[in-house]
Amino acid sequence: SSSKKNSRGSTSLQVQELQAELETEKQGAIELRQQIDAQQQELDTLKMQAHESETAMAKQSDEIESLKKTTQETNALLRQLLSFN
Repeated sequence: SSSKKNSRGSTSLQVQELQAELETEKQGAIELRQQIDAQQQELDTLKMQAHESETAMAKQSDEIESLKKTTQETNALLRQLLSFN
């Protein structure tokens, strides 16, 4: 009878230890999921910023090309005006 109580007590202790271990693993999984979610949000933000930078660079490149063209036209006009003198 005493050995049965010991056996039950031992089994109960093992069950409690396993439950505690399972709880710890669940908590670890939750924290890992939160970390992954935070990293995904950061990645999404960085992707958006990179896209905005690319868009801004393309716009600046277009503006530079437009300014170059305007400068060339202005220079051509100045050459024509100077050639009349």
